[in-house]
Amino acid sequence: MKKRKNGYVKISRNLFDTKELYELKKEEKSQGIGVFMIIVMHLAKYENAVGNDETLKILSVLTGKKKWYVWHIITDFGLFNVKGDEFQCRLLQKSFNVETFLGPEVCTDDTRRDEEDDENGSTSSNLSSEISSNLSSDSFSGLHNKEQAQARRSPIQNTNIQNTKNIGTGVPIKDTTTIMDFENVVNKIFNSPNWLRMVEQNMRLNVHSDETVRQFVRQRFIEEITLNGSHDDGEPFTEARAKRYFVNWIRPGKMPRTELNRKISDMLAWTEKERQKKADKPFYGFGTIDRDGHRRGPHGELVPMDAPPCVDDMTVWCNETQSWE
Repeated sequence: MKKRKNGYVKISRNLFDTKELYELKKEEKSQGIGVFMIIVMHLAKYENAVGNDETLKILSVLTGKKKWYVWHIITDFGLFNVKGDEFQCRLLQKSFNVETFLGPEVCTDDTRRDEEDDENGSTSSNLSSEISSNLSSDSFSGLHNKEQAQARRSPIQNTNIQNTKNIGTGVPIKDTTTIMDFENVVNKIFNSPNWLRMVEQNMRLNVHSDETVRQFVRQRFIEEITLNGSHDDGEPFTEARAKRYFVNWIRPGKMPRTELNRKISDMLAWTEKERQKKADKPFYGFGTIDRDGHRRGPHGELVPMDAPPCVDDMTVWCNETQSWE
């Protein structure tokens, strides 16, 4: 893929008039369109707009859909070139002028319009030439234009990848931020009390007032970035970018926030359960706590709460010697 100096993808205004997009919208409604656009934007970061099975796992997380559904969008509507477990976005293939093709080049409605324009332009040029003159040079020019249009319409015969250099593997092209770097950035934003206070007030998530929740969310956020490769997508992972990503990730009503809320609830329930265990039995060894909160030895005798643990259930606590005998 040619390197681009900006972060834009050119999309035809007639995109949603194509047969492929019409079928996708008809069958999958706006949900399918949304998944398709996420796939397009993500593949725009990859070599030759080619992804593989690893990319499919990442897309499953980004879209919040099962792998089989993402694969369904990729394979069943003619929007991608597919070979084995690799896939290439035809929209990006055209937008970025990718010279490497995965499989044969297939004409979509959008490309057909361009071809018809080329053919009509060629026909008009030939007709004007015939009217103005019958010279052999004009005839040759018309023939030459016609051959060019036919060459543009002819599919590539070789179904293998045509360019063996820099074949896309589903791995982002350039490393710009190491794992250590981006973790330092995350730690910085989680050590910003004023920002955390605003996040808690606006997003209704106790990342400022509850230390346990804050540390849990921080770790989940690091895992989220690592899984999606967002720190290594060719752009610097700055504090401003980390804050935008975090706020979008925890935005109420979205699926990632719902999943995060469930994990927080499970974590808090487990923490409370462990705390209760320690409260019920604040010592190791044999013995119990009765209903009145008194500690008793293995034979029912009263034992001071600060007594050492009973390691032998045949011993009895002796108050005189303050030891197990």
